Amino acid sequence: MKPAKTLGWSIVCGVALLTMTMATPSHAYDMGDKACRGAASMVFFFLELPGCMVDVGKKEGCLMGVTKGFAKGIVMLPFRGLVGVYEFFTFPFDIQPGYEPVLEPEYPWGYFGGGEDKAPVSATKK
Repeated sequence: MKPAKTLGWSIVCGVALLTMTMATPSHAYDMGDKACRGAASMVFFFLELPGCMVDVGKKEGCLMGVTKGFAKGIVMLPFRGLVGVYEFFTFPFDIQPGYEPVLEPEYPWGYFGGGEDKAPVSATKK
């Protein structure tokens, strides 16, 4: 492989590894969480499609998961990527109080894990 291509893949894999290791559910949100959410959403935005299918399938049944979940996933794909860009490049700024996530689940793989990756809800959300 070309050196530039190898470097590019190394950066992508490094960001993915850092994102997965830094996501901890035991503390409130901070700017590091926001940066990790943004990087994860930029790199793994494609998980929104199967994630929406799984989410709708759990709530409304398998057939609706395949049809309605697929349509919802197609619509949400660009939003996950764009929100990732927004969160990654604005991570130093507390735009949303307490660095709260813009999308739920906060990470693209959150549809598959049953919600273990969520931090405590802030007092403003209650």
